[in-house]
Amino acid sequence: MVCVGSGQGSFGFAGRRIAEDMGRLDVLNDRLARTSRHPATLELTESQVRALDRAARGLTREQFKDDLKDARRKLGARHTAHAVAIAVRKELV
Repeated sequence: MVCVGSGQGSFGFAGRRIAEDMGRLDVLNDRLARTSRHPATLELTESQVRALDRAARGLTREQFKDDLKDARRKLGARHTAHAVAIAVRKELV
């Protein structure tokens, strides 16, 4: 589990997001273990949990791409990697 705080080593907003994602991952894995026919063999990655979360909220691939395009534009980024760098620098992610 990721530990975040306000002292040295704090990850700020990004750390809280990671901790929240890890918490969701733990919850989904626990639920899956209780209902799956093969609970010991199935572990979801953080990326897979985020994809399932987006799908559960009804976010389509096109909406995701549109949101990413809008974020790049609003941040004044030339490409996605540039947008991520700006967002990290501004502690948005």
